[in-house]
Amino acid sequence: MNKFLKKNNEKKSIAIFGASGFIGRNLVDLLSKNGWTIMALMRNPHYANYLLPMGDVGQVYLKSCNILDYNSVLEAIKNVDCVVNLVGILFQTKNQRFHEIHIKGAENIAKACLENDIKRLLHVSALGIRKGSLANYSSSKFEGELRVKSVYKKSIILRSSVVFGPHDNFINKFSQMVSISPVLPLIGGGLTRFQPVYIKDLTNLIEYLSMSRLYKGKTFELGGLDIFTLKELFDLIVQSKGIKRRYIPVPFAITKLIGMACSFLPNPPITVDQVRLLQEDNITSNSAFGFKQLGIVPVTLEAYLNKFFEN
Repeated sequence: MNKFLKKNNEKKSIAIFGASGFIGRNLVDLLSKNGWTIMALMRNPHYANYLLPMGDVGQVYLKSCNILDYNSVLEAIKNVDCVVNLVGILFQTKNQRFHEIHIKGAENIAKACLENDIKRLLHVSALGIRKGSLANYSSSKFEGELRVKSVYKKSIILRSSVVFGPHDNFINKFSQMVSISPVLPLIGGGLTRFQPVYIKDLTNLIEYLSMSRLYKGKTFELGGLDIFTLKELFDLIVQSKGIKRRYIPVPFAITKLIGMACSFLPNPPITVDQVRLLQEDNITSNSAFGFKQLGIVPVTLEAYLNKFFEN
């Protein structure tokens, strides 16, 4: 992707909502190396001091910002060229609801970008989301996209499949499960399909789109070269580790009961809403505009795992 980026001495500034997450910290690392001034926005910046050494002194700023407080958002982004919204939650808590985070918060960011005349807004969403989905995560993400587009029409939407890389919450979670348990549960028979995206492919694309004058108002669907079922993902991790494991199919109905039982935990291993998500594939559509149309060959999960488990 870096072949698209022209080297220049132009000062570049960006605000990243959700900068302390997996994608955010990798994006901050990349942009700081490439000379960006970064406003890293999050609820609790005192937990994200690890972002500061990624840049030179004064290059990375940490700031508390509540995306549900419009004035706070408006003030936070008033002196930047570009805004990236990475904020999202995988499950609801008493203080964090899908509707507020995925819809109201996203709309506030879009309105603030419009009022501040921000050059570019990149809204990072997710593959497979749709109106009317039984999964609240999916339906709220879809509605959030609509709100962003209705307010800031030239916003760029990035719908990504699950993202993998060092310290991710996907492959690492499966890898830990494989390492600990001799028996692996295959939810819904393990037939749900994924199209994993390498973190550096995603962050490189975000940087490119943050500078490009093209693609305003475009929606990208981002998936890797390979499509895997849940079972095939387990197979790949097991083979990469050089171990053997048994599989046990677990019907969706039973998994939902487990999700209900886990709903009272502060960090549930699975929720009913996540089971509903697993009932739908997480892959790009046939008409999607993504890596291929930009001439990008994504890093494959297999290549990454082979290198990962060699070290």
